[in-house]
Parts: sequence; structure tokens; C-alpha cells
Amino acid sequence: MLQRMNQLAECGNPEGNSLESRKKSLSELSKGLAHPVRVEIVRMLENKPAGQRCVCGDIVNAFPLAQSSVSQHLKILKETG
Repeated sequence: MLQRMNQLAECGNPEGNSLESRKKSLSELSKGLAHPVRVEIVRMLENKPAGQRCVCGDIVNAFPLAQSSVSQHLKILKETG
């Protein structure tokens, strides 16, 4: 997700996407990071050692949230990139 945001922010538009397409993508990514818990989930996943798996239960244990809330946050992250 963070890599995708960096790509969208680059000047010169190397992928040749239209401005409208880039704005829509950036808007979707922003929605994904609009909640502090989702930001922390992304950071948690980003800091995992390469090859180490992370399952929903690991994330549930890291936050004072119900499993259903964590699942909802993961769903939004998946939908937004």
C-alpha cells in the first residue's frame, strides 16, 4: 500500500495513467489509511520479517478490538489496495 502511494505521488507519471485515474487511485488509498487502526495494521505488516506469515489472529492479539472489527479493517485494506 505504501509503495503504491509512493508511485502515485511520483512526478512525471511514468505509467502513463490519466490524472483522473491517478486521483481516483490516491483517493482509494487514502480511504484505506483513513483510520488509525488501519495505519497500524499496515505498519505491523510492513515490519514483519520477509517470509513470515501474519494471520488475522495475530492482528487481533495486537489490538484491543473484537475479531469482527479487525476483519472489517482488513477488508477495507484489501479493497483499497
